[in-house]
Amino acid sequence: MSPSPEPVRFEDLDDDILIYITNFALHPDLEQVKLFDLSRRMRNVFQPIRFRHIWWAPCDTEFPPEELFPYIHELTIVPDQMSSVSKFNHIEIAAELRQKLPLLPHLNTFYLGMRIEGGLWTELVECLAAAPNLTSFGIFSPWSANETMDEPWQLADELSPPPLQMILYPFPIETKHGWSIRRRHPLLLDFAAANLRRLLSACHTTLDNVELLGELFLGSFDTKIEWTSLRELFVIGFWPEWDLEERPEPSEMLSVLELLPNLRTLVLLMSVGCDEPEGRTVLIPRDAPAPQQASTFLAHLNRFDMASLTPIDRILNLLPAGLESLTLTRYPAELAEIDMRQPILPCLELLAMLAELEFPGLKTLHV
Repeated sequence: MSPSPEPVRFEDLDDDILIYITNFALHPDLEQVKLFDLSRRMRNVFQPIRFRHIWWAPCDTEFPPEELFPYIHELTIVPDQMSSVSKFNHIEIAAELRQKLPLLPHLNTFYLGMRIEGGLWTELVECLAAAPNLTSFGIFSPWSANETMDEPWQLADELSPPPLQMILYPFPIETKHGWSIRRRHPLLLDFAAANLRRLLSACHTTLDNVELLGELFLGSFDTKIEWTSLRELFVIGFWPEWDLEERPEPSEMLSVLELLPNLRTLVLLMSVGCDEPEGRTVLIPRDAPAPQQASTFLAHLNRFDMASLTPIDRILNLLPAGLESLTLTRYPAELAEIDMRQPILPCLELLAMLAELEFPGLKTLHV
């Protein structure tokens, strides 16, 4: 009779097995924190996970200790907490980051956290170039004025950022009084568009992925630049605003897309307010001129998502035959009945539009 195998203790399992098991917990992060405190063995296993993403409040805490530097892949800077008496000193914070970032060998993502007064500033953008492997940048504090600043920070015309591949500028809709949705003030939009245009332009040779507000769609891309590196574009929120009596010229919307010849993914999740006139959700009207370079227009596109499609929009007819994924949806679905108008195509009109199309490589159709 063969001897019974000796039982294996939980701590004796391989590192990857231990991590895999905790991923099945209801709250994996909390379980990993509990295990981290049990023993030296557990600390060694879960330390790289626990300190992979660091949140730093410069006015409340010192920069993370040097022994954690090898584990940090993502860093988020957040404002001081309510208990802090220190003022958020933008220049000093950028200077400290300039010293510490070269020591973070695995840092690939930096986030500007929420509620930082004035939004992104020039010195912070340029100090990020000190990080040896930074590729992604998320901006979660919008350029806006507040009690302590009369106007947001204005980025320098000539920026020297790191070679970023991804830039995110989310917060697609602004809320007031609970769930009420509203557009941003035009002056703040102009300010944000100018800043975002400077940042995107400074990274255009390496930029691969961009997410931005729908209201900034027309103002964020410098038309004098060839955006040949960009592969993915996500535009979310309100459709660009224009004069109340007019929608933008078809050439405005078309000209932005013509700047992006190598896009693989284009996601346009935009809607308008219930109090706005009809006909504002048209990307390229059927009576609009064809693209100047029709044969190369979005020629490499694999995925196209769009909300608020109407029968008078010809964008589907201009998509390449190699399209693999097509999604026609609503945005935002959970708030559809409150403040946003979302046109819904009748089935017969949708079928008539789809019957005009030919995508032999299409793998996914989601309506």
